[in-house]
Amino acid sequence: GKPISYAQSKDITLYLDIKQAYEKGDYESVVKDVTRVLNAFPNSVFRSELELFQMRSMDKILSARSEDSAELSFNDTTIAEIAKRWSKEFTSDENLPEVLMLMTKAYLKSGSKSDANYFLDILVSEHPDNIFTKKAILLYADHLFAKKEKEKAMKLYLDVLYGAQDIDVASEAAIRLSDYQMDAGKLKEAKEYLLKVLNVNAAYLLKDTSASYKLAKRLYEHKLYDLAASITDLLLANMSKKEENRELLLKESGDWHAKANETEAAYGRYQEYLSDYKTNGEYLQDVNEALDELFFKRPENNETKLENYYDKLIEKYNNEIGQKALLEKANLLMKQKRYQDILGMQDALAKVPDRFDLKGEELVYEAAKSLALQALEKSECPTTIDLIETYKLQLSDGTHDDKLFECFMRQSRFDRAREISGAHLKDASLQKRYEWTQKEVQALVKTGRFKEAIAFKEDLKTLTFSLRQKIDLATLRDLFFAYAGLKDLEGASSLAEGIRILYPNEAGTIDLYYEIVKMANDAKNDLLLSQYAKIIMQMQAQFKTTAYTPSVELLYIDALKRLERNEEALSIVEPLLNVHVAPKDKIRLLYHAGELSMKLKNTEKAKAYFTQCVAVNDQSSWKSICQQNLDLLP
Repeated sequence: GKPISYAQSKDITLYLDIKQAYEKGDYESVVKDVTRVLNAFPNSVFRSELELFQMRSMDKILSARSEDSAELSFNDTTIAEIAKRWSKEFTSDENLPEVLMLMTKAYLKSGSKSDANYFLDILVSEHPDNIFTKKAILLYADHLFAKKEKEKAMKLYLDVLYGAQDIDVASEAAIRLSDYQMDAGKLKEAKEYLLKVLNVNAAYLLKDTSASYKLAKRLYEHKLYDLAASITDLLLANMSKKEENRELLLKESGDWHAKANETEAAYGRYQEYLSDYKTNGEYLQDVNEALDELFFKRPENNETKLENYYDKLIEKYNNEIGQKALLEKANLLMKQKRYQDILGMQDALAKVPDRFDLKGEELVYEAAKSLALQALEKSECPTTIDLIETYKLQLSDGTHDDKLFECFMRQSRFDRAREISGAHLKDASLQKRYEWTQKEVQALVKTGRFKEAIAFKEDLKTLTFSLRQKIDLATLRDLFFAYAGLKDLEGASSLAEGIRILYPNEAGTIDLYYEIVKMANDAKNDLLLSQYAKIIMQMQAQFKTTAYTPSVELLYIDALKRLERNEEALSIVEPLLNVHVAPKDKIRLLYHAGELSMKLKNTEKAKAYFTQCVAVNDQSSWKSICQQNLDLLP
């Protein structure tokens, strides 16, 4: 045979080849080559290490194996058998804890829990602080977790996290705990465990980048966007630009940073994507769209630039981005007080769904409200009321009630006016209560609620007494016309007498007294009619006006005739004959002058008046009577 030295040399070369293959990750070759080498050299001094490489390789292959993988010449039981023999033969080997761990794992996977427990107990009792003991505990905890014994598994994970001296093992425990808490819906706790790894031992996540990416996806799915994005940053920082999955990871990193509201980080990732994959990127459209959406979150103080970009997005997108741009533009216009422009966008805003923070309906409402308040400030009542009614605005917050009441009254929205005045009738301030009670009376009269208006008379008396004020003439007028509306001559005349006392020299009261004259005429109360007709004539002379001439005089003359005060009646008629009046009134006055002259036995005078009456160039029944009387006179 060959010399011993040659055999040993061959043995060493094969050992080194296998070690190199293992380090390169060529695990299938390792499994086959170890079997071949040990068959050729059963007493090799490297047997313990060669079998260790073989067990490690078998474990790696089996751990990465999927359900549809091809059948293998070994399984977990194979590892357990090799490990069991190895542990008995190399009891003092420093790698014994690792072999016991691999044996524990193999038994757990093959369903031999009692055997797994036995070797785990050996590890815990004889090698309590060894890294492989901690790994074995993690494996056992994983097994418990899969069997729904989650509380026990949780306890073991925590033991490893806080008991392991190796930072990588502790990191692995922290990730397991984070997974557990995510499944339990305890996202805050999940985040805390994972932060321990990211803050202290981020490099651990680079040992298995595929697993770390899957972890990042799970974090994203559980809405832990900031952690998911942090892991993508770590992976990208240690990844070559040529790696196949880098493009997707770069795009997802931007997406997840955006979800975490880390706007600038997201913007940076998207820009990096466009820089690296601008010609043939698979996700170019998605990234460009994401950048457009990110525009809403990035700081931009140039309002012209903002508006132009919003217009561009509105035109470009018929989706959420376009809708959001429309809302943001309306919001910008709101800040610029361009309220009319917002109302011009009303139809477009009405089509935007209600799921955004900004609401199109609210922006339109606020714009209309602002325009209404501007119009109200300028007392532009038609515009104010039109906006209020079109957009169903509520402006009655107390601040604008006085002006708003006046506008409602001016635009004949009397019930709306009463909504405002009615709300103030119990105001703490007596002065305010007094003012609003007067407004309430005004609105009641306008809506024909005369009895309700009059019911406030006593309240007004009490308030004016308490405030030591004279009741406003405008309010007295409203109360007067309430009585007139009810045809209550007694109430109207009583109030008119009060007005004469309070406002004796007020030209604005003549119309009230004329109303008394008309009501008294209808009631044939000739004394009352005469009293107020005389008052009107005196006031007209005082204020140099003929507004109610000759109407009041004609009614007065009729009353005096009924009272048979003919001389007094004639004294009223004759001065009017020199006043310019309408032809029909002239005819009637001349008739009265002729008739009164006849009654006073002054035939010549009567004849002269009737002759003038007939001569007036106008048609009137009074003219016919004048002719008849003229025919009867001698």
